[in-house]
Amino acid sequence: MSENGKHTVYIDLDDEITAIIEKVKAAPEKIVALVLPKRATVLQSVVNMKLLKKSALAAKKSLVLITSEAGLLPLAGVVGIHVAKSLQSKPEIPLLPRRDDDMDSEISEALDDEPEVDKTKSVGALAAAAKPLDDDETETIELDDVDTAEEPDAEAPKGKKKLAKVFKVPNFDRFRLSFFLVILAVILLVGGWVFAAVVLPKATVLIDTDTSTSVSDITFTANTALNDLDLSKSLVPAVQKEVKKTDTEKATPTGKKDNGTKATGTMTLTNCINDANSHTVPAGTGFSNGSLTFTTNEAVTLEPALFSGPNCKSSTFGLNKDVGVTAIAGGTNYNVPAHAYTSSISGINAYGSDMAGGTTSVVTVVAQSDIDAAVAKMKGRQDTSATTDLANALQAGGLKGLDETKTISDPVITATPAVGTEGTADITITSVTTYDILGVKTDFLNQLIKKDVSTKATASKEGILDNGLGSALIHIVNKKSPTEVQMSLHAIVISGPTLDAGAIKDEIRGKKKGDAEQIISSKPGVKSVTITYKPFWVLSTPKAVKKITVTIKKPVVTPSTGKDTSNGYNP
Repeated sequence: MSENGKHTVYIDLDDEITAIIEKVKAAPEKIVALVLPKRATVLQSVVNMKLLKKSALAAKKSLVLITSEAGLLPLAGVVGIHVAKSLQSKPEIPLLPRRDDDMDSEISEALDDEPEVDKTKSVGALAAAAKPLDDDETETIELDDVDTAEEPDAEAPKGKKKLAKVFKVPNFDRFRLSFFLVILAVILLVGGWVFAAVVLPKATVLIDTDTSTSVSDITFTANTALNDLDLSKSLVPAVQKEVKKTDTEKATPTGKKDNGTKATGTMTLTNCINDANSHTVPAGTGFSNGSLTFTTNEAVTLEPALFSGPNCKSSTFGLNKDVGVTAIAGGTNYNVPAHAYTSSISGINAYGSDMAGGTTSVVTVVAQSDIDAAVAKMKGRQDTSATTDLANALQAGGLKGLDETKTISDPVITATPAVGTEGTADITITSVTTYDILGVKTDFLNQLIKKDVSTKATASKEGILDNGLGSALIHIVNKKSPTEVQMSLHAIVISGPTLDAGAIKDEIRGKKKGDAEQIISSKPGVKSVTITYKPFWVLSTPKAVKKITVTIKKPVVTPSTGKDTSNGYNP
């Protein structure tokens, strides 16, 4: 673009240095203003800057770089090229951070020959000085955000002004920020609308129907040996579910045992059994005095007893015999003098000699009391978990558990180490308990109930809404065996019109409140309908069925009476 006395060249971001030099040489005016784009990398090289300067000197051109990038200023200062922030700013050679003493000699000489540029004047003023301009031919270029500019011409007649043509370069950073803010606002607006119109809306439908209750009392026999249901005889196949629960407990041995040497001696035995027979005393027969007990080391046979009237005379006639004995435990307390002992065999008299040789060495052993205490801690600890496992097993098989048939076996206990084992290390006690219960298929019980109520008033209704099994009372009448029991069942059956909640949802979705209520109210047996929407701005039923909740009112009854005791809704 040529103006009076100057030529403005706009440099593209992808222009090479050779292209810029050609544009400078081709400029028709002496003063050439190069308007640089932001991040003009081509002139961020001192070599390219020197080439540009040298080419301008050779072409007799005065260069002014129009830029505000701080990175180019030191390079322009080194080479000696004038810089202005805009075409209306005063050009100047930037101050050097340091002077390059080795500057190219040709550039130094050329600087001496370069026409003087008045640093106090703008590029437009310099152009005006180079060539007189008419008032209406004046044109300036502004890169700032000024739309129009008017400034008086020093040489124009007083009272006249020159109209400046302004060319505005967009601020791309501001445009980019505005663009993203608009996109974000649109996303938030659309997201908010979707959340308010699709996610939040919900509908609750409450239906009151014409229902009644009746009592069903049934006696049936559950037997694991049966394969098929016999409605005429009320025989129901049963399934036995079983779970085993293992529990462990730790205990510290507290028992004491004397491992010292056992005392020994001799026991003189006399047969005073008045039956005229000889008697053999087996090895290991015990003879006691107080808390001390000794046992025979071997068997001994005694001659028939001799009596004089009621008195035993066997010892008088030398019919007694001696046998070696050993204390049942170690300890010095077994070292006792000779005295009489009580025999574990009635009629055998015993007299012991001095007992000696017993020593004491008490050690800690596992006692039965240690095991018993650990078992007591584990008792019932697995009952809740076992009950849950049984319920899950029954549910997985579609079975109704007969709770009164549940049995719990005696636990099988093992201890490591065993009772009597010497040591102080902890004992590990393991308990294995078996839980079992009988269950029958829910469908079989439902068929029994349906048969029972078919002859009652509820038969005139459209169907059974609730067979009452959830709160039925089931008791054992006769337990013939663990796998065969006679049971009684007492249930409260709710009868009335059968409504398909899923079908209702599909029918009313997307409908206005009045239309939805009319659709439901027209169904047989429906007494009233209440529909509520949330949030408050929702005026129609959501189109998504998962946003609709349908609740059918049922009477709340007690199994013992069968009377409706409801004060509200029981979904």
